[in-house]
Amino acid sequence: MLESEKGFVYIDQKQLTNTGRVQSVISSKNSSWAVRNVNTGSKGLKTEPHLEAGIGFASENLFKFCYQDNVKSHVFSSEKYLFLLTVCRNPEFPSLLGERVINGYIKKVGYGCRETKDGKKRWFVFGDPFAVGFSDAIPVSSLGLNEYIRVQLIDEKKTNQIMARFSDIPNSTNKYIQEIERLDPLGLTCSLKKGEECLFESTCLRQKPFFKVTS
Repeated sequence: MLESEKGFVYIDQKQLTNTGRVQSVISSKNSSWAVRNVNTGSKGLKTEPHLEAGIGFASENLFKFCYQDNVKSHVFSSEKYLFLLTVCRNPEFPSLLGERVINGYIKKVGYGCRETKDGKKRWFVFGDPFAVGFSDAIPVSSLGLNEYIRVQLIDEKKTNQIMARFSDIPNSTNKYIQEIERLDPLGLTCSLKKGEECLFESTCLRQKPFFKVTS
């Protein structure tokens, strides 16, 4: 268990409402599991969302700034969910190609703040991860959301719709992490594999024997 003295703040879950917001993620076109893009190139080596930080500790904005204002606003809100939004770039899914979809979420447990080398503060949220592949992802158009807005709030009604559609789908966080390992065999998006320190060393799922995720 990570200790609060390491700079983590745990949130009283009774203070949270059944609402959320979307966080835009660039996903790999080489995977059917809608994992973050870890390929080299102009859009490569994405570290966020960092779902492998662990069950209860999956993070967003842990290592790099990514829509920081959105994450910080989420951290200090009563919202329970940070929904992962991505554009399908995988040609194996022609009906979704070019469409924005929700492929999972982080259920907020707490937050932290890290100071960068240049003195800037980077807020991150951590919580319970849930991920699905493109075959089970939810097109935002089917929820009546604006397809062209990368940052938007999700009210209770739409949150309930999302959770209902995910309710009978297995949590595939394990598949997500397997794909990260496959696409990033050198560990270029993993501090521990690069010999660096990581706040989540004790819970990191990439460092453990493989497991079966339960929802």
